[in-house]
Amino acid sequence: MKITLNKMLFLALIMGVTIAFFQNCSPIGKISPKVQATFSQNSEENLDVDLQDYTEAEFAETFQKTLYPVLQNNCSVCHGAFQSPKFAVKDYLEGYRTIAANQLVNLSQPSQSKLAVKIRNGHNAPAPVAEDITAKVEEWVSMLKEIKNPDPQPNPDPDPQPNPDPEPEPDLIPPEVIFTSPSANKTVSGVVELQIMASDNVAVTEVQLYIDSATLGQPYKKGPYTYSWDTKTFANRAYKLKATARDSSGNFGETDILTLTVENPTTTTNPNAKYSWIYNNILKPRCVACHGPSKASHGVRYDSYSATLKTVDTGSSDPDDSQLYSVVKSKGYMPPSPPYLDALEVKAIEDWIRSGAPNN
Repeated sequence: MKITLNKMLFLALIMGVTIAFFQNCSPIGKISPKVQATFSQNSEENLDVDLQDYTEAEFAETFQKTLYPVLQNNCSVCHGAFQSPKFAVKDYLEGYRTIAANQLVNLSQPSQSKLAVKIRNGHNAPAPVAEDITAKVEEWVSMLKEIKNPDPQPNPDPDPQPNPDPEPEPDLIPPEVIFTSPSANKTVSGVVELQIMASDNVAVTEVQLYIDSATLGQPYKKGPYTYSWDTKTFANRAYKLKATARDSSGNFGETDILTLTVENPTTTTNPNAKYSWIYNNILKPRCVACHGPSKASHGVRYDSYSATLKTVDTGSSDPDDSQLYSVVKSKGYMPPSPPYLDALEVKAIEDWIRSGAPNN
């Protein structure tokens, strides 16, 4: 009997949860052979697939071959580390289970998958990644169909057929990308020209620069790949720079880390680098609604000095080690929608943390 993919997967989730309960939480990485999962049930479209014998192993292994590499390349910095849901972790089985449990993929309508829709709406990833996700979900569905699609009955008296031409080998070669200027471990000041060279066996389609994991400027679609970095808007310290390149086959390459130290003439003390100013002008009007007593998203609150201090690493002189600074400097993360913090507001938080995050 043919049943809809979504309905069968929903029943499979209930079965999977029941089995997992009696198995007392099987360890991550060990695939239970009869456990399945559910996905978004926004569509009742019949995918014409018999799922009665699908196993979790089949779902997870086809996920690993299709959608998982795209999530690893584009989402692991946040959703493979500190940000939930953690669907881009190194363990592909754990990532698959998170995708299923949070209904982040719509197998009936791949373009309406929550992952793709969120990126189209401005989440912290390049817009083309949404189309990559849609394409890989479609490929995932096709691979699931191929697993259970029975071979046609052979012709009792088949005519000899010529051997078909071999399929072309898939392009799995990532682009090569390097920094050509400046050289590593230099001390820089003012506006610095960062020059990048990228090449590929087919075609480079995008180059993006990162400074301490945050993007600088927009990605280049074609060369020359030169970024202007105004170091005067950054604190005097060492920074880690990296460039990535993507080719027309979706392969990614990246440079080695380039360490540069910013050293500009010191300026007067930032008058806004005080907790009272930051709370009244940033945290209270723009953050407490989602991170306060009535709603503490991700278990984080900013409605008091003591609560805010839990997101600050006072034992480190590097603001990047503090969760508060990391989330506000990444546009689109906090606040998640405009108006975003401007450079002076981010600088106030950075300077306050650098001064030891006092209750002033």
